[in-house]
Amino acid sequence: MKKIVVIFCFTLLSKSTFAQRVKTVLPNSKGNAVVKSKMVWSEEFNHNNLDTIAWKVNTGEHGNEEQYYRNSKKNIFIENGILKLTAHKEKYERFNYSSGQIISKKEFSFGYFEVRAKVPTGKGLWPAFWFYKGSGTYYQEIDVFEFGGSNTSRYWVNNFWKAATGDLSDNAMIIPKLNGWWFFNKKLDLSDDFFTYGVNWTPNKIEYYFNGQLVHVKQRMCHNFLCQYF
Repeated sequence: MKKIVVIFCFTLLSKSTFAQRVKTVLPNSKGNAVVKSKMVWSEEFNHNNLDTIAWKVNTGEHGNEEQYYRNSKKNIFIENGILKLTAHKEKYERFNYSSGQIISKKEFSFGYFEVRAKVPTGKGLWPAFWFYKGSGTYYQEIDVFEFGGSNTSRYWVNNFWKAATGDLSDNAMIIPKLNGWWFFNKKLDLSDDFFTYGVNWTPNKIEYYFNGQLVHVKQRMCHNFLCQYF
């Protein structure tokens, strides 16, 4: 079982809470399975400043992005119990934009995780809530959500796994509806309000949730006798 860290990566005003629950399955008196959960950690951002014991501010550039992640209260701050990660159009280092990203110092393993967030909208934005562990030859990544800011009626859930002997991945686009999940219902604009995005990570599968509803299941993958190690 691997342990991975949590990453909030937003490119404009966003608001979040984060929590982890561990679920156990136990038989009841009739022999039926009963799922019980226990909260083991939560972050409500109900203090004036970012808790640097729990969170690390990531700085620098990332990939081919046009932003530089800064450790600045202009980019990362808490207001009225809401974490706000904000992008600014400004010259910084050799970049034209600055933004904010925080990473948990605590490492997590199997359990149910969720974040309540309001995402930004705008061309070129890519807010995300994800888990990551690894290096150049091995890594495991679970994306609870990634948005392309020009269309906030949909988002992506992803799982990437890389080892020296091969790569495996799983991707799905999620399009929530207003009153259920039938194709004729009106699409939600997920930048209008706060919504809850969750993931249940187990040894054999990853289940993705939107507002408590299961929207995608990713089974453990195998390829050429190589099985993904969760």
